[in-house]
Amino acid sequence: MGDARFTTLGGTLMLDFLNTFQMHQGQPVDLLMTACDVIGWLERMGEIHRLSPIQIERLVAAPTFSLGPLREFRLSCRTLLDEQRSFAEIASWLTAFIDPSPMTFLVDAQGSVFAVPVKGGTAGLLSLVAYDGVKLAKARSTSIKRCENPQCMAYFITQSGRRKWCAMETCGNRQKSYRHYRKLKGNIM
Repeated sequence: MGDARFTTLGGTLMLDFLNTFQMHQGQPVDLLMTACDVIGWLERMGEIHRLSPIQIERLVAAPTFSLGPLREFRLSCRTLLDEQRSFAEIASWLTAFIDPSPMTFLVDAQGSVFAVPVKGGTAGLLSLVAYDGVKLAKARSTSIKRCENPQCMAYFITQSGRRKWCAMETCGNRQKSYRHYRKLKGNIM
């Protein structure tokens, strides 16, 4: 069973991968500290059908995951999104991660087509996440947002473009409560 620490607020494989770096009680926390954490994240992505069993099987077939390249990739992606780089820049950068482990495409029993990296481990995972990122990059400017709660680092997809928080139940309520408190104290924001 996948690790419940891993949020699924991103709505896509790429954004859920970026959201493995989070804020907890005002401190940044990396949820990918060990290769077992990476496997737990993969299992969680399987539970919510972001990854198929075949994709997970291929990814864990390699003996280990190198955490350094995974963290560097995640940090660079977050930076590119925060800097609001162009589709061409992001797609070009992401394509370099697909080359080391190209994809094959399979069709499941329901007729869905999905990508399976040729290699497993770090190269395969980066390839699969980058592939998902290339598909997202074109829509990035209008549909991918970072939570407006300064104590949150989550990315998510918004359909309307008006959504401000990763989740109303947590970040949205906190921000609204904070503004209400400030208003009551006479410090209108």
